[in-house]
Amino acid sequence: MAKITVIGCGTIGSAFTMHWAKDHQVSVIEKNPSRVDTMQGKVQVFSLKEIKKALLNAEIVLLAIKPQDLSDSASKITPFIPKNALMISVLAGTSTTMLADYFPDIRLMRLIPNNAIVQQQGVIGMVEPEEITPIEKKQLETLLHPFGLLHWLPEDKIDAFTVLTSCNPAYLFTIMETMLDAGVHMGLSAHEALPLLLQTWKGVVAMLSNTKKHPGELKWQVTSPAGMTIAGVRALEKGNLRSAIFETLLAAYDKGLNLHVKHHQ
Repeated sequence: MAKITVIGCGTIGSAFTMHWAKDHQVSVIEKNPSRVDTMQGKVQVFSLKEIKKALLNAEIVLLAIKPQDLSDSASKITPFIPKNALMISVLAGTSTTMLADYFPDIRLMRLIPNNAIVQQQGVIGMVEPEEITPIEKKQLETLLHPFGLLHWLPEDKIDAFTVLTSCNPAYLFTIMETMLDAGVHMGLSAHEALPLLLQTWKGVVAMLSNTKKHPGELKWQVTSPAGMTIAGVRALEKGNLRSAIFETLLAAYDKGLNLHVKHHQ
């Protein structure tokens, strides 16, 4: 059983907290009491005035605050973090180097989870810290595995990872919404169309996962000569769908790079 302190209980912090509380001793520091109402009795909840008590003997400290609150929070937290604790940050756009400026002499690790961890179907990017033992690495994987796919990566690939896993769901939801609208235009109700689309997407994911074939090859398997599908593919190409998707992902990626530059100025 690990002793874990979670600082900040938004969507990500709460998801980790509620699952870990089943098997570990979890303490929570949260400035907004309404966020932790449902956690009472399951975890130890502390106010900002009780930081020292909340961090006592913590082995893992999960930093899940908003990035803009980092400077103010760090000054209050740092003096009470146990010497051998591992601090795990889920702060977007905040490099290990930046974190080290706020938390000197503390072992640091970056984690990049997407919101689907709430459904335990997420993707979690993990930047391996220099000072971590094989046993600790295995313990971390055990802690995080229930939330979805784990992917170790170097820090210079985080922006690409973030776009594909954390930004991308917004674009996929937009595409799904557009397909739903099209279904309504063709005469189906939204109530009818949504489960049909969901199952179709599940089937597409299953085919990609199970066959290991390239998406283009699977596309041609359902595209008959002079048929309905190829007519739709033609419309996609005329509408520059590929370019729109490509540029959408690159716009998010470039924004991430620009944020790093501003942070270092």
